[in-house]
Amino acid sequence: MQLYEVMVMVLKRKKIILLATIIIVTAIAVALFVGFLSSDEKTEYEGTLVDIGTTTCVSL
Repeated sequence: MQLYEVMVMVLKRKKIILLATIIIVTAIAVALFVGFLSSDEKTEYEGTLVDIGTTTCVSL
């Protein structure tokens, strides 16, 4: 192999690694963005909110 061929292979490998990194970072960013937008937090409730307290009995 000549030096030129080795340089081309190294550049191709770096480009592939860079492209894979960009794709992974983009996928994570999209997943976080979609999750943030679809959090569906309710601010208004229909009906009556009831707090049901639970009691526990402990016997030794």
